[in-house]
Amino acid sequence: MEKIYFALVDTPGLFASMIRKTIGISYVHVAIGLDPDLREAYSIGRRNPFVPVIAGFEQEHLPAIYSAFPTARYKVVSLECTGWQKAAIAAQLEECFENRFRYHYCVLGLPFLLMKIPFYQRRHYTCSSFIARLLSDNGIDLFEKHFSLVTPRDFYELPQTEVVYEGTLADFLATEPDGYDFSQWGSFYESKKPVQHRPVFGIDVPHFLYNLSRK
Repeated sequence: MEKIYFALVDTPGLFASMIRKTIGISYVHVAIGLDPDLREAYSIGRRNPFVPVIAGFEQEHLPAIYSAFPTARYKVVSLECTGWQKAAIAAQLEECFENRFRYHYCVLGLPFLLMKIPFYQRRHYTCSSFIARLLSDNGIDLFEKHFSLVTPRDFYELPQTEVVYEGTLADFLATEPDGYDFSQWGSFYESKKPVQHRPVFGIDVPHFLYNLSRK
């Protein structure tokens, strides 16, 4: 068995405060990671941590997030999956990243979410609905509802997960054995150069599994 990781994030801000009041927990954002250190973590969220109004699919960069939200708190949990499922998820995330500017935050779906009415706009997701659909597409069905109705609270309450870390982002970065290079992210959001990714388990995933980016 292998593991994937979910990072639940508590950050300040007006929009975050609205989400917090709606779902009833402090964690307002969720990302999916391929490693416990979140060096390969992805989400539908701010393209630049300092700019709240522009959101879509991006790779999470913890030093940049820390720069924008030095008081942020994280809860990292793990979920067991098969090696094939993890490789397929990693392949889909890779393709989504290559096409990341085609993905957007589903603003139109928020009223439907509040009314608990399923709603899907092509390539538009919330942070949690994207991950819910990604998991479901790869045989990991965790929620008994439409993916568009999944919220960070659903990930927070998952009984199948195991807590890896809970505390401040500052402490999480400080405890990383190899340390994080803060300097490399200084010009990242200006250059928009693709981040290099590592092969996952050496598995060549067939193209038919790359289904998320075309739905």
